[in-house]
Amino acid sequence: MALKLYLVRWESGDTEIVSAHDEMDLFDTLDEVGDPYCAYWRPFRERIWVMLYIDPEGGYAREGFRPGEEDPIVYCDTREEMSEEILKHAFPTLHAKREAFYENDGDEPDEEELACWEVARKADLAYPPTGKGWKTFDTPEMRARIKAYFYPKTDETKAPTA
Repeated sequence: MALKLYLVRWESGDTEIVSAHDEMDLFDTLDEVGDPYCAYWRPFRERIWVMLYIDPEGGYAREGFRPGEEDPIVYCDTREEMSEEILKHAFPTLHAKREAFYENDGDEPDEEELACWEVARKADLAYPPTGKGWKTFDTPEMRARIKAYFYPKTDETKAPTA
């Protein structure tokens, strides 16, 4: 079975793209790093750009940064499109504020504008993501599916019949 990509937003606002075979595999994967009941997710069907640098000791360095160098900013259409799609779906209020600013002004945002963006980001974090495709594991239906998937009844656990 092919892997699917999911856009995941945690209650903290951390946002990730995670691959999984299906929703139960996504639950299991998220459970490795946190409480999956505190995550919202939706399918991610956009173009993706991932860039990793390996430091001299063989570990991963922060994206776009090589130790000992200035932090380079790499721009390309695919990376910019991916970033915009993530922002649009995970932080819709912030995305709308930024879009309006760049459509009207186009210059670099000043401190007042950045403060407005921070208010918008916090507003997005105050509520679970809504809109097309967002789901959560924290519903009675999903909890029942998870229980049935991870703890299936076997013949030994079924109640005896009379």
